[in-house]
Order: sequence, then C-alpha cells, then structure tokens
Amino acid sequence: MIHLLRVEGQVDRENSFKEVWRAELLSRLELLDQVISEQASRTAAVRQRCWDATTFEKRSKLYQITRQHYVALLEQLLVDGKLPMLWNDLDPDVPADLTLGSRPPQAR
Repeated sequence: MIHLLRVEGQVDRENSFKEVWRAELLSRLELLDQVISEQASRTAAVRQRCWDATTFEKRSKLYQITRQHYVALLEQLLVDGKLPMLWNDLDPDVPADLTLGSRPPQAR
C-alpha cells in the first residue's frame, strides 16, 4: 500500500471525486423518488379509469430498477470506497428485453 504525504493546501483528488459522486447520487435519488411518486399517481389514475396501465406499470418498474441501481452504487461507494461498477452487473433478474411501449429495444 502506498501512503502519500499530504501537503498543506493540496487537494486529495480521490476523496474529492468520491464526495462529488456521492452528492450526485444522493441528488439523483431524491429526484427519482419524486418521479416515482408522480408516476405512481399517474398509474393509479389510469387504473381508476379502467384503462390499460401496462405502459405505466412498465415505466414504474424501470424507475424502481433505476433506483435500486443508484442505491447499490451509493452503497458501493460508501462501504467499499470504490467507484461504481458496471450497471449490468447490478440486477441479473431484470429481463434484457424490458422496454416501454411497443418499440423493440434498439441495438447499440
């Protein structure tokens, strides 16, 4: 393990980057919680009218999955002190073809 000497006034870039990443994840989680709540209200309104809520339910599921990913990334950053891993390693139970609407997934 390499120990670096800290010079007074010098910025510890690794910890600074982690603090910025942590703040960004917390901000995204806060906004995503708001979006999830609003989407739940829209889904409930569609169901109440006895309309097809499939698209709304899929979108809600995608928001929940995204939130789980953000929480996992934040935990990884806080607990392990590591920067984020690949997104596709987070939730192996999510079907690869989970999409919104009737459009097929686009190739990358």
